[in-house]
Amino acid sequence: MTEGNIASERVLQKCGFNLEQRIADAYEIRGKLYADLIYKS
Repeated sequence: MTEGNIASERVLQKCGFNLEQRIADAYEIRGKLYADLIYKS
C-alpha cells in the first residue's frame, strides 16, 4: 500500500495485519516519492 493512505492503514491494522516492511521511494505520484508499506497477517 502507498504510504500516506491513512484510512487503508487503519483498516488493515483493525483486521489484525502488522506492518512488515517499508520500501522507501517505491512510487512517484505527481512528482513526489512515496514509500510502499507491506503488511502481513
